[in-house]
Amino acid sequence: MAKNKEVHILEVVLVPKEDCESLLDFKIDRPQAEAKLNSAEIEFSGWVLGKTLPAIAVEILQGEKIVKTISVSDSRPDVAKVYPDAPSASISGFKEIIDLGEFSGENELTVQAILRDDSIVTIGQVRFQTPESAQVSESPTVISSEKLERARADLERSRQFLEQVKADLAKYEVNP
Repeated sequence: MAKNKEVHILEVVLVPKEDCESLLDFKIDRPQAEAKLNSAEIEFSGWVLGKTLPAIAVEILQGEKIVKTISVSDSRPDVAKVYPDAPSASISGFKEIIDLGEFSGENELTVQAILRDDSIVTIGQVRFQTPESAQVSESPTVISSEKLERARADLERSRQFLEQVKADLAKYEVNP
């Protein structure tokens, strides 16, 4: 459930392409740096192309915690025009609304691409701030059992989704 609060995107940093050996190219379209948004629901979108294996998902993490797993399956004709020889270029997009309402203060999210072989490549970081930075508690976070169960269920659904995406992509695999 989104809380109505301002989110300021401080910085969006892409990892240098030369540090992403298994990727042909990638881009984070949204959020954009220096954007001030009047909602905690933020669009994360962009595209990612693997060199030899397609990207099947993008994960948004805070530290080690997965905030959201997004399918890489959106149509991107603009990417296909630039990379006409890349087999997955036309469906290399990702897009999802992520609720940042539970975050307080300044935070950094890591954006990672997951390739079909389950390898993970970090493609960028998004730093953002909410107005409650002065109210951040120094006490440890307590997670309710209900919230933990929802997280476990989300994780299981994400795993099942990734397995289905892998199976679907395997149908299109070209053997040399």
